[in-house]
This record gives sequence, structure tokens and C-alpha cells, in this order.
Amino acid sequence: MYGTFLVGNVSHQAFVLSSQWVRFDPRLGEIMIKYLAKNWQDFNPMQLNHLLKATKWPAAFGVILSHVQVFEKQPSDPLFDAWLNLVMTNLPRAENELFFINLRAIGSQRQAQEVHYAIDISSMGFFMEPAHGKIEKQN
Repeated sequence: MYGTFLVGNVSHQAFVLSSQWVRFDPRLGEIMIKYLAKNWQDFNPMQLNHLLKATKWPAAFGVILSHVQVFEKQPSDPLFDAWLNLVMTNLPRAENELFFINLRAIGSQRQAQEVHYAIDISSMGFFMEPAHGKIEKQN
């Protein structure tokens, strides 16, 4: 998968498939975020939406998009925001689960910290530890 992004000719199908694998491999997520920040306009939002509806975790794509929005597209780009809304329209949320799968031992202190210090991707139904260390949760 990594090579696909390095070559630069990523199909809609490969991009959607990669969004599912990101839950197992955070490095792939970093690559996707950088790639999407530069090439988002090359992807048809309606085609992505249609392909995502057939996946197990369509909301995982929203996590990638939120990271692009927060870390790569400042200040907010209204065209990107409209594109993002089209991609994510009518896609179901996750069932309030940890985003990454099999990175932490089940029930471990590290997994509990990941939930406690989760960044706000709850609108998509996931919890994730922040990339830049612990942040205090707001009450």
C-alpha cells in the first residue's frame, strides 16, 4: 500500500481500502493524511461516498479527513470543507470504539489512557490517543 502513495497515482478504490487498513497501521494513516492534503481535489467525493458505504468502517475515512482538516488545512478551506461534507454524507458512525485495532493490550493501563485522553473524533464514533502526547480532557 505504501508504494501506491509514493508513486502518486492512487485510485478511489485503493484510497478507500487504505482507509480501512489505517485502523491496523498508523503509519499508513500519516501517509494518507499528507497525500490527501495535497491531492484531495483529484478524488470525486460522490464516488468515495459510494465506495465507503460498502466498507466495514466507513467512519474511518472521516478520521483521516479530520486529521487533514486539523493538521494540514489551516486556516479552514471552504472548498475542502464542502468536499469533506459530500464524502461523509449519510455514512454511519462507528459504535464508540477505539480507532486503532490491536495496538494496545485489551484492558491495559495504556489502553485506558488512550480512551481517557482521546482527541475529539467522537462525532465519528471513535476514540484515539492524541498524536502530540497527553491533553487534559475538558469537563
